[in-house]
Amino acid sequence: MAQTIQHIAKNLEDLTITEASTSGKNGMKFAQITYQGSPLSIRLSEDLDSIRVPFAPSVYNGDGSEPRKSIVYSIPQGVYEGFTELEDWCRQALEDANPKVQSLWCSMLKPADRWGAQLKAKINVAEPRQAKFYDVAKEPCEAPSDWRGLGVNAVLQVRGVYIQKNSIGLMIETTHLQFAQKGANAEEQCPF
Repeated sequence: MAQTIQHIAKNLEDLTITEASTSGKNGMKFAQITYQGSPLSIRLSEDLDSIRVPFAPSVYNGDGSEPRKSIVYSIPQGVYEGFTELEDWCRQALEDANPKVQSLWCSMLKPADRWGAQLKAKINVAEPRQAKFYDVAKEPCEAPSDWRGLGVNAVLQVRGVYIQKNSIGLMIETTHLQFAQKGANAEEQCPF
């Protein structure tokens, strides 16, 4: 079951990380992270008001048809701090085998600035590994048609840590996303 990042951050002793093993032809290494012996799944929020998707998921230099995209979540400071603690734990756990981990770490977090704190993850918007989408009533539904500014709750799976020659970081994937269709709880009244 997915736990909040605040719960995970308070129980870092329940995390384990495997020894990195080579995966694929490009020499990338991968270390799996588990929480209490199960894959690490994190629920971002308890509601649909505190997490926002500032713009539609996309791929750098993509044409929009890609099934796997990057998604950015605008997150409250408590979620940011929880993920900071998770990243710190990962760097410490990897330091003996990867002495340059501190300088090579690529954070999925962006600290609060004029846009607020942000977390970047991946999301599959098409099969075969499409994320599951749910409406406000927790019923399965199709992916949102308009992502910009969408209030969401998400479950993220930390697939592990990737280790390359020039970068190291978390592999985070959105597996479930609940959202309220825009207009369902409109904050602004129509002026006409």
